[in-house]
Amino acid sequence: MEEIIVIRARDPDGSVFKAVMDALKGKRAEVVDVAAPATSVLRIGELELHHKHRRVLMA
Repeated sequence: MEEIIVIRARDPDGSVFKAVMDALKGKRAEVVDVAAPATSVLRIGELELHHKHRRVLMA
């Protein structure tokens, strides 16, 4: 079963990112860099995040 995990954190020195990646070591994982969207909908593959409406949809 595939899962998508989204983590939002202040991480000025990169230590949180390193800790998460260390915890995932040896597991199948993919890091996707997502820029701030121009609209209120963020699309990642078939996943749509509607921030203003607090909804997540699969296409």
